[in-house]
Amino acid sequence: MSQTATQTSISYDGAVKEFIAYVREYRSFSQLTVRAYGTDMRVLRQFLEERLGRVPAPGEITREMIVQFGVSLKGAAPLTLRRKYACVSSFFGFLQDMGYATSNPARRLPLPKVSQPGPVCLTEEMAQKLIAAADKP
Repeated sequence: MSQTATQTSISYDGAVKEFIAYVREYRSFSQLTVRAYGTDMRVLRQFLEERLGRVPAPGEITREMIVQFGVSLKGAAPLTLRRKYACVSSFFGFLQDMGYATSNPARRLPLPKVSQPGPVCLTEEMAQKLIAAADKP
């Protein structure tokens, strides 16, 4: 069987079902993570179906489609978008491992910056109050 035939031999929904079972049972991801990954894959499916008028097989999904998916999530927090991209990249990594895909179009996507809040410093007055509130020095 040729590699192309192998790529299209599984539907999107079938691939997602296998992937979710894999992260739940083999990888032992938390129930919340498994649920979030399921939601992410449904949102991607909906995006692709609206964009293409059909749900493509996993082997038909391109890097451009995944970037467009990320752009369509405007307003999502940077950490949320990072998690969604991580989910999609894990999905395609799984498909590669299973022989359903020859490449990972979600690999090394440009990720949004996450702002790091600066350290919180006590004023001298706050430090004095903290010391005074302690039972022992």
